[in-house]
Amino acid sequence: MAALGMPAYAAVKPSAQSYGSKVKYSKGATLHFPDFDLTYIGRRKESSEVFKPGFTFEDFRVSQGARSDTVSWTSGTGLIVPRQFKFRGNTFQLMLYHGGTAGKLKSDELIVVKM
Repeated sequence: MAALGMPAYAAVKPSAQSYGSKVKYSKGATLHFPDFDLTYIGRRKESSEVFKPGFTFEDFRVSQGARSDTVSWTSGTGLIVPRQFKFRGNTFQLMLYHGGTAGKLKSDELIVVKM
């Protein structure tokens, strides 16, 4: 690559996913967005006295450099809505199972929207 006038690190830099597009994800795999990296940590279940079936959460790590936060998405009691979160001064939405105008998402697809 250096022979083409590009720095050597350009060859290994991952390409960024596009905001608003369907993206496939899997446990432990990191997706690269322009403002952060998103890694699916996994699914967890929490019991509740008020909602007997309990709640299922999909946990993701949002990171850039040394900064890292956890974003947890849940359908709660069945209402499928985006999970809004803030990271480094920007607001985003994480969509699972239903992608707004994109319609129904497969169980391994997500959409991230920058607000």
